[in-house]
Amino acid sequence: MKKSHIQEKLNQLFQGSRLVFWYDDKADFCEEIHDLELEDAEVYHLTWDNWLYTKYFMEILEPEKKYLIYAPFPRPADEDNYLADMAYYAPPFCANKISLISHELNIPEEFKPLLKKYKKFWNANSRANRFKDLNIKEYDQEKIIIGILGVLAKVKILNFDEILKKVLMEDDINENKFLTEFEKMDVLDAFWDLCSEKYGYEDKNPTIQKFLISLIITYTSTQYKGDIPKAWEKLLSERTNSVAVFINNLMNNTYYKDKYDEIAQIIAQKIKIEGHLRRVPVENYFECDTFEIFDKNIIDHLIDILSSNHEEIPFIYGLLEERKKTHFYKKYEHHYKVLYWANLLIKQVNKFLEEPYIDSVEEIIRKYCDSWSFIDRCYRKFYYHYDKISNQDQLHDLRQLIENMYSNTYLSGLAMKWSDKLEECRSIQNLPLDKQYNFYKNNVIHSVKNSKTAVIISDAFRYEIAEELKEEIDKDPTRKTKIKPMASTIPSYTALGMACLLPHKEIGFDKKFKVLVDGEPCNSTSERQKILEKHNPNSMAVSYDEIIPLTRDELRDKLKDINLIYVYHNQIDARGDKLSTENEVFTASEESFDEILKLIKKLTDAVNFSSHWITADHGFIYKRGKLDESDKVDLSQKDIYVKNKRYLLSKESMNIEGTSNYSLDYLDIHDINVNTPRGVDIFKTQGAGQNYVHGGSSLQEVIVPVLHVKSKKGSKKQKEVELNLISLSKKITNINTMLTFAQKENISNKIVPLETNIFFEDENGEKISNEVIIYANKNVDSAKDREFKEKFTLRNRKYSKSKKYYLVMKNMENNVEINRYEFTIDIAISDDFEF
Repeated sequence: MKKSHIQEKLNQLFQGSRLVFWYDDKADFCEEIHDLELEDAEVYHLTWDNWLYTKYFMEILEPEKKYLIYAPFPRPADEDNYLADMAYYAPPFCANKISLISHELNIPEEFKPLLKKYKKFWNANSRANRFKDLNIKEYDQEKIIIGILGVLAKVKILNFDEILKKVLMEDDINENKFLTEFEKMDVLDAFWDLCSEKYGYEDKNPTIQKFLISLIITYTSTQYKGDIPKAWEKLLSERTNSVAVFINNLMNNTYYKDKYDEIAQIIAQKIKIEGHLRRVPVENYFECDTFEIFDKNIIDHLIDILSSNHEEIPFIYGLLEERKKTHFYKKYEHHYKVLYWANLLIKQVNKFLEEPYIDSVEEIIRKYCDSWSFIDRCYRKFYYHYDKISNQDQLHDLRQLIENMYSNTYLSGLAMKWSDKLEECRSIQNLPLDKQYNFYKNNVIHSVKNSKTAVIISDAFRYEIAEELKEEIDKDPTRKTKIKPMASTIPSYTALGMACLLPHKEIGFDKKFKVLVDGEPCNSTSERQKILEKHNPNSMAVSYDEIIPLTRDELRDKLKDINLIYVYHNQIDARGDKLSTENEVFTASEESFDEILKLIKKLTDAVNFSSHWITADHGFIYKRGKLDESDKVDLSQKDIYVKNKRYLLSKESMNIEGTSNYSLDYLDIHDINVNTPRGVDIFKTQGAGQNYVHGGSSLQEVIVPVLHVKSKKGSKKQKEVELNLISLSKKITNINTMLTFAQKENISNKIVPLETNIFFEDENGEKISNEVIIYANKNVDSAKDREFKEKFTLRNRKYSKSKKYYLVMKNMENNVEINRYEFTIDIAISDDFEF
């Protein structure tokens, strides 16, 4: 608080007098007195026990010097006042703190009674200074009270909602430190009066807990379908719209949302919400998100339907899309995605069951690549998200269903269909698609002639995973992709697959059945390098882990004059082949996307490699359920060269029930026979786990991708899709209003999705509506299907036709405003009743 006004008055008095008396009745200025700077006088402190000394000091010791005699108590009666005679020739000074504050803050005279009512607040300069920092314009009673509350709650803007958020979200719901401070400053009743006026909270004995219950239940009622539980009716506020806007903004507030979760849990227990919800259909609260139990019950409900009916739930996609906008979605994201992928898997497996008999091996391969492999993706995604959930008990029945439908219905069923047709072919070389042993000849030679080429071989990167990677790459306009299937080898294992991908004239085995390329070993990267150099002296073989740490300059030095690079990436197989990590194989698949994308970008931007061939040595079969002992074949009595869980190598063809025999004639090897299970069973052999396997002849193991990516340097030149308001009227006449927005165009590799947060605010930037989230990510045939109809709820308050209001659209990723529309609001009665 500035002291200039007091100093000016005192200096004027000292112009005509040596002494000035200041009796400060209530010691209002006991702090300020120490900081006074008088022109030609000093401050002397009078106390109850220095009266006689003061008289002696002023008349004998310092008879000429000027003094302000300050007493922090009322002036006593003359008969009790030893300085009464001096006081009669020395002028008195009286400072009214409220008057001074009013003058300093430019608060009109009419509000002095209000300032006096809260005089305790003004006693501390620090509080008065923080009040001044609020920069209040055009004072009224409410602004002054809100300012006082704001200072006490340590809120730096004049906004009751911000004060209320701070108070409600205080650490202790029962012992609120802000309410204690309000009570000390005699402003607690005013706080509750504002809560009543703005949010309809009426209670003879108000508490923060009861107020929160009223707010949250009232907001819940706006989302609830059907009649709310009777016990909640008495808790409802009449100012529904204002409450809805406030709670919606509170839940979306980054600073308070975690604290809200804690408090909501306390409130849920207090009102015994779990018991109320047992008596109503789950569908009633599909749109509710105030309590975590809504998400839990919705998830349980959907799990029960899927587990019981074994059928797709058509409405689940729309429901899950809406739940993405709700408060607790992030916490239950993996639960919802488990449901999403389970629903899709059930749908696709049921379609698979309805497939007519297919008589062509070519048609089976086409069907697998075009649609059936998507079931493998659904299963992979299901378990990827399932494994992210800490408590999986509730998913037990659904997991059993998914495991049964995938393993027994789809995986085994497809394996038998495929085995029937594959046996007719007798050999890989008779399959009607590209062969792995021709990969270099058919793809790499031509590619190197036209551009720098990278061959990225990701161990066990099966076809359906490459399909998803293609979708991801296609989002980048600087990349162009094509994918096709390729037959790997039978047996489908690493050493043989890696050999076939190299340039060669012949592939064979040594006496220990190690694979040889043109008579040379090819197991290590350095051995593969030698083989490559024989066919292309400007080639190199490296591992992914060698390339990624290199700087731009180091990479350029390493690949100087190189026009062909084979990069060996091992994420999936590295984990799948170990018992301790085989259940991480789907996590490894997800991580492979990022790593391969990173590799493509690095090779493109740093060393101008523009042609990338992504393929695999083999695929794999993975299922979470362990194989039973009855599924295994005992080989202890067989004379076999190589025993593997999914294949056998022997000299003679073996007649083992449930298995098929294949030739290695495609490698010009005629004295070794391959035996694989017809289904997805495994042989009884030593080795790693029993969930992740490869080496057999299933489509998942044998069909590998050839994903060609053409890339170029430069920025992506992508832009976010436009989202525009298309409602014609910019005038609002109802407290609840529907507005229509349109996504301008479909999402593509040049047009990326947009996530927006939309709300109304007034001229002062204060939010006056709920926040609506729109995910503009549609890719549909009709422009009509790119429209979004959203409901906005305005606060209960007075609106003026002459003032401006704005609909604001913000990008959720960076909080940048992307659109602002001016509106007028003409609502005759701003209450919760619609006419």
